Amino acid sequence: MLSDGRHRIRIAVAHKRQTRYIVTPFILDSLSQFRNGRVIRHEHADQINSHLRKKVDDYIRLAASLDDAQGLTCTELIHFLREAQRRKQMTLMLLTEEYLG
Repeated sequence: MLSDGRHRIRIAVAHKRQTRYIVTPFILDSLSQFRNGRVIRHEHADQINSHLRKKVDDYIRLAASLDDAQGLTCTELIHFLREAQRRKQMTLMLLTEEYLG
C-alpha cells in the first residue's frame, strides 16, 4: 500500500517455494478495484488488464525458454525476466530510431 492509501499493482512470481514481485506502473485507488486477478471499476480497466496480460504472457514465455531455471533463485529469475524485457524494449527503440531517422 502506498502512503496515500492507494495500491500499486505487482505481478507475483513464485519459484522454488519463494514469491517475489515485479512492480508495475499501475496504481489503484482501492483494493475493491482488483478482483480475481483483474482490474475492475477503473476508468482504464480494459487497457490495464490487456497490458498486464501481455506482460504476464511475455514473462511466462521467457521463463519457459530458460534451460536452467531450476538453477536460479526466485530473485535471479525476476532479474532475468526484467533484463530480457529491457533488452526487448531497447531493441524496439533502436529499430524505431533507425526507421524514423
